[in-house]
Amino acid sequence: MIKFFRKIRQQLLSEGKTGKYLKYAIGEIILVVIGILIALQINNWNDVRKDRQRERIILKQLHSGFLENKRLFDYGIDLYKNKLEGCDKAISFFNLPENEQADSLSKRENLQKIFESYSYNPSSGLIESLLNSSSIEVIQSDSLKQLLVSWKDVLSDYREEEEQLNKDISDLGTFINKNLDFLAINNPENELNIATFNSVEFQNYVIKIRFSTNQLLNAVDEEEIYNHLEEIIRLSDVK
Repeated sequence: MIKFFRKIRQQLLSEGKTGKYLKYAIGEIILVVIGILIALQINNWNDVRKDRQRERIILKQLHSGFLENKRLFDYGIDLYKNKLEGCDKAISFFNLPENEQADSLSKRENLQKIFESYSYNPSSGLIESLLNSSSIEVIQSDSLKQLLVSWKDVLSDYREEEEQLNKDISDLGTFINKNLDFLAINNPENELNIATFNSVEFQNYVIKIRFSTNQLLNAVDEEEIYNHLEEIIRLSDVK
């Protein structure tokens, strides 16, 4: 093809047809430019197609990952609601006679709800990978990108409430270990256990755990973590 065009140019020059040669040369240049533009456009189409394929893979991974993150979150919320009920039940025992109070509080089903702790540890590896590379740019939704960027801060705010609650539970555990006779846990007449469960310290620990639990549940309503989970799941759903 190049030889063909060269022969035409040489023929026009040899025949002295300079004007036609110039027009032909300009036309040839235009054809070359058009060819380059078409090649660039095709290359751009291929890049866009690859980006959409990458985006689809990323969205599927985000969607499945955050469905699991929400499941873990819901599990924790259910546990905290049960803890709140357990604390309220324990507090209701405080007005009972000493022997009855100790007997009620020492029952496993009543103590378990108060002592059970939980730490929400969602998977964030994919988000970290996206933020530390240019891969997040293939996501077309600006709303989704903003949610992913702010996820770390939102999670950190929630964890502060959770860590405070777990500290309160740990403090109560330390107090119980020092002041309770576990061998006599089923003996309602054990003086040490009666004194422990009727102590102001024990009651204050339970009230403090109840307060921290309530604070955490209020934080779920007031802060953005639940909305982040819901929206990331919705916006990453590949139809």
